[in-house]
Amino acid sequence: MYHVPGIEGLHALRDSLGFIVKAKIPIGRDGRNRPSLFPFGTATGRNAHAKSLYNAHAGLRSFMVFPPDIIGLYADWRTQEVGVAAVLSEDPALLDAYRGGDVYHTLAIDSGLTPDSDRKRWTNNNPEVRARIEALPLWIN
Repeated sequence: MYHVPGIEGLHALRDSLGFIVKAKIPIGRDGRNRPSLFPFGTATGRNAHAKSLYNAHAGLRSFMVFPPDIIGLYADWRTQEVGVAAVLSEDPALLDAYRGGDVYHTLAIDSGLTPDSDRKRWTNNNPEVRARIEALPLWIN
């Protein structure tokens, strides 16, 4: 039913309400949720803790509240590992690729795997190649 305008928003709302109703997020005596971090809990190395807003639907992350005298930051970056590697290595080519918006498309062009300069078209038409390229920066690092 995704061809129906607005249906995705309704699905997101239903998922969000379902999460809120079923949520058993542990809150301490100080009113805070302190989830454990399990960075090796999944095959991809992502955090696997289920009792945290950090792993909830993206729309629910706005429920994070910080006291007025505290600055809170939640960062969910795309290809953050590549961005961190680019900054730490000071590699100008990797920095340019990262700033360009799609590191994997840039790597495909630089590697001679595609002459296609339209990154969206390339991404849509080459999912297998893109998936293989996504692993390269992690292996190289």
